[in-house]
Amino acid sequence: MRPARRAPLRLLRGGELATAVAVVLTAAATFAASAPWLRAYPPGAATGLLAEASACAVLVPALVARLLGRRAWWSIGASLLAFVAFAVVAPDGVGSLAALGRGLSDGLARLLSESLPVSAPRAVVVPALAATWCAGAASGELVARERATAGAAAVLAVGFALAEAVTASAPGQPVAAAVALVALLGALLALGRRPGHGELVAPAEAADGRPAARPAGFGAATLALPDAAGGPLGPPLPRPPARPA
Repeated sequence: MRPARRAPLRLLRGGELATAVAVVLTAAATFAASAPWLRAYPPGAATGLLAEASACAVLVPALVARLLGRRAWWSIGASLLAFVAFAVVAPDGVGSLAALGRGLSDGLARLLSESLPVSAPRAVVVPALAATWCAGAASGELVARERATAGAAAVLAVGFALAEAVTASAPGQPVAAAVALVALLGALLALGRRPGHGELVAPAEAADGRPAARPAGFGAATLALPDAAGGPLGPPLPRPPARPA
């Protein structure tokens, strides 16, 4: 008896491309939602930092949920650790845990009390970084684990409104960013209406060669895809005639 052979791992398979596209759209929308924060700092001072944070914040829960198959609290812990590491070691980050702590404790108060843009962005970039990371991690978790694109869009809209409120005294209006955010969220919602995004990775097979059980949230949508798409495998085959007794 030959041992069962495991299926090869493939990152993008069939309908799984839609989930990967949703993650990319979420990362881009996270950066667009963070655009009002950029008015609080000198031109170009925080653009690269927030762009990198937007991508990393969305990618961490997507990898934990879809690639590793871990539960939500694993994603929360990984996102928290990744945020601290990113804020400290990023080229435009705060550089130390002490500076990160000071930024979390009084950075927002300085943004609200000083005239914008601030002259020392590194010291007060933490509120923008933390808000962007939280919005990206929450929306990435919703999209990658639950395919809740409407919930992710709501989180990012709230993030944009918060950034706009904090930086309202800064010169300029993020009109282009708002238009881009609306377009990206529209594309994300349209993609979310497709029945079943697929999975970013192929499920591993059990020891006896049968596919391992999938999480209920993903399996139900995946099983519903053929019916909703009109039966991609064609109409059901007719039953053979019953044999006479």
